Amino acid sequence: MAGCCSGAFLVSLQTLLTASLLLQQQEQQEQQQQLLLLLQQQQRRQQQLPHLQLEEYRQQHNGEEQQQQQQKEQQKQQQDNAPRPSQTQMSDEEVEAKLLQLVQNTPIVLFMKGRPQQPLCGFSARAVLLLEAAGAEEYTFVDCSIPQLQQLQQQQQQQRQRQQQQQQQQQQEQEQQKERAQEPQEQQQKDQQQQQQQQQQQQQQQEELQQQLQQLQQLQQKRQQLRAAVSRLFDWATLPLLVVRGEAVGGVDIMQQLQQQQQLQQLLLGDKNKKKAE
Repeated sequence: MAGCCSGAFLVSLQTLLTASLLLQQQEQQEQQQQLLLLLQQQQRRQQQLPHLQLEEYRQQHNGEEQQQQQQKEQQKQQQDNAPRPSQTQMSDEEVEAKLLQLVQNTPIVLFMKGRPQQPLCGFSARAVLLLEAAGAEEYTFVDCSIPQLQQLQQQQQQQRQRQQQQQQQQQQEQEQQKERAQEPQEQQQKDQQQQQQQQQQQQQQQEELQQQLQQLQQLQQKRQQLRAAVSRLFDWATLPLLVVRGEAVGGVDIMQQLQQQQQLQQLLLGDKNKKKAE
């Protein structure tokens, strides 16, 4: 009886030991699995970290390259748009020759400020009214008005303000690029496309403004040259100036006197009146 009890006790003891060993093995397996998971997570982080660092470096590098490119383009535009003689600008002698050819081949020429539909001074407006009142249905006008320097200065100031705004915006974009290093690649690509579009629009606006400034400067130079040539040819320093069949008549005061004396129409339409009388 005692032998049976001791044998049963040994069996139960072995069972307990086996169960405890199984539990220990399970715990060890679970610990190993947790360790494997931790190692895999660490490996993933290590793999992602160089990628993120590389992406951030690329973004910074691209931002610096874009900034350098824009600076080079701005310097090039400043050099291209610097005041210089126009390639197609005529010499003073050529301008005078063109004016002489115009007044010799054109019966009535009015040198004025602006256009007949939109005169830029009261004297030019009065000269246009006197010509119309005298029956001059056809005549040629030459706009000798000079664009104001104040307009140039205002546009240049606006250009400087835009450049400052662009520089500030570039700094903000660089800071945003650093913050977006953790964002998904699709979102980064969309943001980069939007930034590129904005930069292209700003660049186009700046180029248009530069072209306008350059055109205005060239026009100013040409008009100054034209005014000086008119003054030398006809010995008349003010505007408007009426020239009939190659001869300088004078300004608006002389035109007014001729109108009051009823001689302006005869002067303007002399040949036509003679033909009618015949």
